[in-house]
Amino acid sequence: MNMKNSTKKIKYPDIWYGLLHLETTKRDDEMLGDVEGAYVNLIAKAHNQDEFVALIKEYTIELDFKFIELTDVSSLQDRLGLKKNIANNLLKTAVDLKEYGHVRFGTFHTY
Repeated sequence: MNMKNSTKKIKYPDIWYGLLHLETTKRDDEMLGDVEGAYVNLIAKAHNQDEFVALIKEYTIELDFKFIELTDVSSLQDRLGLKKNIANNLLKTAVDLKEYGHVRFGTFHTY
């Protein structure tokens, strides 16, 4: 058996993906404007899924938003393997995620 062919190269071993639902805590928010809430795809470097979820909850609160829900959570590697869509801007920034705890947002879809 050729070990070279049987070993899968993992390009994004510790980058996680999710869809965040958040609400603003005040109108005329500096980041989102006069909206009630938003959905946004995001990625972050974390050791595992639990750490990723905790990181996103903490980050959401630090930005003065109300964390509602984080869904569609998976490693970026798994998502790519299943050929699920990933926004190009997130995929491009995944290469630049060097430190654990870095969060990159996609486009905010507000309501």
